[in-house]
Amino acid sequence: MIAGIQTPLSFKKFAVDFSSRKIYVPSCKYVNKENRMGELVALPNIGKDTEKQLNRVGITTIEQLRETGSKKAWLMIRGIDETACLHRLYGLEGAVLGVKKSALSPETKRDLKEFFSSAK
Repeated sequence: MIAGIQTPLSFKKFAVDFSSRKIYVPSCKYVNKENRMGELVALPNIGKDTEKQLNRVGITTIEQLRETGSKKAWLMIRGIDETACLHRLYGLEGAVLGVKKSALSPETKRDLKEFFSSAK
């Protein structure tokens, strides 16, 4: 413990254990004992809420998300949350590709928008 801070000290994207001088990142499946965030939050566009939704539909790893694909993952989320929007779909596609959703190509966005419209 340093200056009254218990270890591990957790942050949004990583955790620091001062006693062992180790840094844990989400890809190591350990962030802190309280939240137990998984590896999906290490991906662009994936926050705690989206990760929770993905976990609820059975997607718990980066590999599972990539194998499932953004469209199928979005449909699965839509099954438990009818408010899942086009931007959630963009975010999932970005996560699969490893880029921010704002970096998706116009063609990719167009394809996703057509898919979204047909799924309504």
